[in-house]
Amino acid sequence: MIGLHCPRCGGECSVVDSRASRLGDIPTIARRRRCDNCDHRWSTYELAATAIAAVEARLAEAQTIVAAVRALAPAATASRK
Repeated sequence: MIGLHCPRCGGECSVVDSRASRLGDIPTIARRRRCDNCDHRWSTYELAATAIAAVEARLAEAQTIVAAVRALAPAATASRK
């Protein structure tokens, strides 16, 4: 894994705290980070691989629904003429 660098000075950073979290209904890992150079602190949120798979499944389902609606649209406009 590539290490993160400080957004302020570009120095190396350390993880100060790490815990399970949620962004809406998606499980994540929240990490509190600190720059070893300038002491700047910030948070990062990482998606678990299972969460990425769940989001991809929802996206595929939504794309299927959109395709079905588009397929019905010409029939609906033709019946109004």
